[in-house]
Amino acid sequence: MTVGFYSAAAGTKAHQEAIDVVSNNVANVNTDGYKAIRSSFSDLLYTTKYRNEEVEFGHGTKIDKTDIMFEVGTLKATGHPLDVATPTEGLFSVQTHLGDIRYTKNGAFQITQTGEDEWSLVDANGHYVLDYEGNPIIAVFDEAGNLDDSATIAQVGVFRFENPYGLEVEGENYFYETPASGEAIADESLVKKQFYLEGSSVNLATEMVNLIKYQRAFTFNSKLIQTADEIEQRVNSLRR
Repeated sequence: MTVGFYSAAAGTKAHQEAIDVVSNNVANVNTDGYKAIRSSFSDLLYTTKYRNEEVEFGHGTKIDKTDIMFEVGTLKATGHPLDVATPTEGLFSVQTHLGDIRYTKNGAFQITQTGEDEWSLVDANGHYVLDYEGNPIIAVFDEAGNLDDSATIAQVGVFRFENPYGLEVEGENYFYETPASGEAIADESLVKKQFYLEGSSVNLATEMVNLIKYQRAFTFNSKLIQTADEIEQRVNSLRR
């Protein structure tokens, strides 16, 4: 029963991780630009016994990877001149305080003073928003000293990847490129909509279905662990 015990334990662990993924999705159902994450399972190694290659024993399952679901979220009119959305697979690029380049779908931007007479476009975390050339965007003002929001937003770069599903997720709703995603490609043909934000791509009904499915699988594996333990105890008592 040792194999059954550890197979069930592996299943319990995998489905707990899947429940955590669902919980994170549900927690971000109202987060602008958030992209839902989906768990993908794979089988652990199979082994044969008694030199019979047709009889295989599994060793449970695990979370093989998590996939980013790049469906476009619902566009929300905000009326804020520095809000911008791109209803495409394109992403905005920002430079963090450490100089790292990150990508995001959250276009809730604002300006901050970075010099005596200079204001820069930043995101909600204060990171510099980049233009198509990868340079921080300087806010444009008219002769009267008023912010020219249209000219400022026009500079915002939109970038695409050959394989956006190869991006890695980071905290604060950011992504970063990997060898699997390829390098970012500036694409001025990708649509930008000022005065809008893209909502979360989380489908609450789908997440609830997944939650029920994973909870039941978790419970089933937990009962298998209990059963395996009881059988092991019974066998040990017979040996006495």
